[in-house]
Amino acid sequence: MMPTYPNPSADLTSIHFNVFRNAQVKVVITNLDGRELVTLVDKQMPQGRFTTQWDGADADANACAAGTYLATLLVAGKVILSQRVVRQ
Repeated sequence: MMPTYPNPSADLTSIHFNVFRNAQVKVVITNLDGRELVTLVDKQMPQGRFTTQWDGADADANACAAGTYLATLLVAGKVILSQRVVRQ
């Protein structure tokens, strides 16, 4: 996972990530307590570079409050990396 951009953000945040082999890939946004707010990606993906975006909303389309969240990349069920995403 590469740095999210822009960060901090009041609107869309782009999340760039690499997949090094064909695998089940998941990108989730959680709060700092680990509660999953929204799943951005959850599918089988080929090797390559990909981008997804978070609009600052949870799974029910409710705007998340300003604060710090985590974008987590999981490949084949294993956490690869988590990065802080700051909402203004």
